[in-house]
Amino acid sequence: MAGIRQKMRERAVTPSAAAPSAPAAPIKAPAMNITLGSVGTISLAAVLTTWDQAFKFLFGTDPAPEIRERIFIVTLAAVVIIVVADMLARAIASRGERSGAVPMADGWKAILVTEGEDEGGFVAVASRDNGANLGGVDVLLWKEGKGATWHRSETVRLSR
Repeated sequence: MAGIRQKMRERAVTPSAAAPSAPAAPIKAPAMNITLGSVGTISLAAVLTTWDQAFKFLFGTDPAPEIRERIFIVTLAAVVIIVVADMLARAIASRGERSGAVPMADGWKAILVTEGEDEGGFVAVASRDNGANLGGVDVLLWKEGKGATWHRSETVRLSR
């Protein structure tokens, strides 16, 4: 057990990286476009409502007296819509992500329950959400000569 933890520290490998079924996906940030849109909208509003020369260029030297207030309110509404869309996009983007592996405390022994004879001699190294159903958990088991492999918690019996 101490051997696999030491090797993982030396290689800077997390327990989730030890699983062959968890390929690394490229990092994408499509929600950043919405955030940049809100920054652009706020910047445009600041220019239109505070810089007098830009305001006079766009709306003339004698605009309606309430035009500045209307521009400010419309811009504020646009920023609120963009921020809400940003929050929704981030929530939708993070919904399908699997959570990372959580290292288990030392001393957990495990038995792999199979159809035939149960196989003992494993050490539980980490656990993770398997993403298949609500509350499903996978356990990373390590055994000398077999290495580390992920198993569904229903097939693992843990003991101290």
